[in-house]
Amino acid sequence: MGEGRKAVPLPQPTKPGPGSRPPQTVTFPDARPTVPEIAEGIGERQAVARREAGLQTSLQETGPEAMSDRAYRASGAMATEAARKQLAKDAPHLAAFTSGIAGGVGGLVNAPAVAADYLNQLTVNPVARVFGAEGFARVPNMPGADYFAKAAEQYLPDQAKQGMSNAWEDGKFIPWLTMNMAAQAPQMAQQVVAAMVPPLRAVILPSMGAQSAGTSYQQGDSSAASISKGIIEAGSEMLPMGVFDKVKDAILALPRAARGTAVAEGMKRLTAAGAAVTASALAEAIGESASAVGQNLVDIGVSGKKKGVLEGVDDAMVLGFAMGGTMGMPNASTA
Repeated sequence: MGEGRKAVPLPQPTKPGPGSRPPQTVTFPDARPTVPEIAEGIGERQAVARREAGLQTSLQETGPEAMSDRAYRASGAMATEAARKQLAKDAPHLAAFTSGIAGGVGGLVNAPAVAADYLNQLTVNPVARVFGAEGFARVPNMPGADYFAKAAEQYLPDQAKQGMSNAWEDGKFIPWLTMNMAAQAPQMAQQVVAAMVPPLRAVILPSMGAQSAGTSYQQGDSSAASISKGIIEAGSEMLPMGVFDKVKDAILALPRAARGTAVAEGMKRLTAAGAAVTASALAEAIGESASAVGQNLVDIGVSGKKKGVLEGVDDAMVLGFAMGGTMGMPNASTA
């Protein structure tokens, strides 16, 4: 008999030796559509295609040309920041005024993002969770909002950023006050227009509330907290408006005919003017203080921040008094 065929030995798995790589895990893209994709009618194949397209995009964004372009834009941004900070040193009051404009525009531009996120959190996301789906993520800031916010921060002089107590201890209270008033000048202008033209209050006061809400959302607050702060801001402006109206009516009711000597008439008008300015100043100080307390309560109760209820109230009161006195000048001129 001849020899039978020999069995061919099966290959044995090799054990990883020293320095060898461990077995690699193969991962596949998540094919499950998200809630926004489901709303667009996108299926699993289209979802996978989007993931792969996103991978291609990320590779393109990390290539040499993309890195060079990013470096060029970063150098331009650094030059812009340096120019803004230099203006804050050379012309601090002009820079503070520019900061106030940029901050107000940025807050107003960002208001739609606040409204959209609040709508998602209030209606869309709860319904999505009922069906076991993930809700919408936080709505990003509106295009351009971050640009204005950064510009506002860079233009504001360092002296204006410190607290009132520190400025007082450093002997720089007057520069601190005047710079902050310059930064608040755009807001004061809106208040004066609203005070002088009552029909415009229905537009100006909600706009001021929207600015406050948009700025709060930029700073990381939730849409609910931001809207609460916006309502508080708009509501707090109603107090000085009411006082302004009453003082104006009282002054206009005074008879123009001189009573007694010219000196007595002059003293009477001076007293009325002083009363108008003082009343407006006190009303604005109370309104700004109430707004600061209300926003602190929102931070504590809604956002869970650790801060005091009266934090920043003294700064708001002093600035409010100064701003209110300025707002009272039109009434003083009619005395």
